[in-house]
Amino acid sequence: MRRPKKTPSLPEQERRFLDAIDRILAGNPSHEALQARAGAGKTIDLSPSNVAIEAGYARTYLYKNRDAMARVWARIDEHSSPKNRPPTANDIIRKLRDQNEKLRAERDLAIDVARRCMQETIRAREDSSGAHAKKRLEDDVKSLKLRLKDLEAENARLRSEPNSGNVVPLRS
Repeated sequence: MRRPKKTPSLPEQERRFLDAIDRILAGNPSHEALQARAGAGKTIDLSPSNVAIEAGYARTYLYKNRDAMARVWARIDEHSSPKNRPPTANDIIRKLRDQNEKLRAERDLAIDVARRCMQETIRAREDSSGAHAKKRLEDDVKSLKLRLKDLEAENARLRSEPNSGNVVPLRS
């Protein structure tokens, strides 16, 4: 009669996975396929599949017991290189959100700068047109004062000469 295989306790399973991670990081795997890859000079990626193979389990075991194997997953994530790992949808979304935030900040800065430039331009035009209009008005006032003096002088001359023809006699 065959005895059923005793399933190791969870801490013991976790210890097997952690030891497998240590062997892969040291470059001394005990599994044949991983040894052959290490012997050929290839690097062994620290992936859930390789860790599970080295520990003697199927990779689905890690995924099914993800909560119980939290320390194992933390070590895998800590030591796995992000360039070897394909980006997940969350990574792509996070990257795009960061880019959007950066672009929005640049846009807001450009809008603020454009607003300030526009305000400065309007102020400068108002100042220059105000000064120009003021000078024009002052020149008009001077010319009108000169014209008034000329007209008053002409009027005084005409009143002093009764025979000039410009004086209308009063009817009696």
